[in-house]
Amino acid sequence: IACFEAALRVRTEHALPIDFATTRQNLGRAYSYLPTGERMENLDRAIACYRAALRVCTPDVAPEDCRQTLTNLNEDLFSRNDWLAVLETTSELLALYDNQRALAADHSALKRAAEKIWPSLGRGVIAAARLGDFDTALRLSAHAKSQNLAAEMARGDAQPLHVSREDWSAYRALLGRRR
Repeated sequence: IACFEAALRVRTEHALPIDFATTRQNLGRAYSYLPTGERMENLDRAIACYRAALRVCTPDVAPEDCRQTLTNLNEDLFSRNDWLAVLETTSELLALYDNQRALAADHSALKRAAEKIWPSLGRGVIAAARLGDFDTALRLSAHAKSQNLAAEMARGDAQPLHVSREDWSAYRALLGRRR
């Protein structure tokens, strides 16, 4: 922690914004996993670090770093039982994921993006349920389910339930032509 804080004296938000964001992200993880001290205070410090990193680490500038920072923020907010903030970060992650999905070059890139968002979607479902917002919980759950199905279908090796063998063969033929 002391090393990250020392680095931030040089890696300032204005002089070296990306290095600043990376160092804040790493400092946040250090606080998040710190085995000593008051757990909630450590989480508050981690959350503050992630929020500082996100001031410069935006989806336009560094989408993967932004996704990782948002994921870490989502996880620590969940640990703090800050359900509204969990839903906010889940929504931001969904928007980022949808953009990455549209830009995915191949199935493996799509699968990696989906696998990275699933834990946050799960936290979002729980947060919505804890807030009594069952419509949002169901919407997030359906989104996660549809993304999983889309990833399976893009791979083309798992026939979804309730799809006829004939339709599945036709789909695989189309998929083969696309590749």
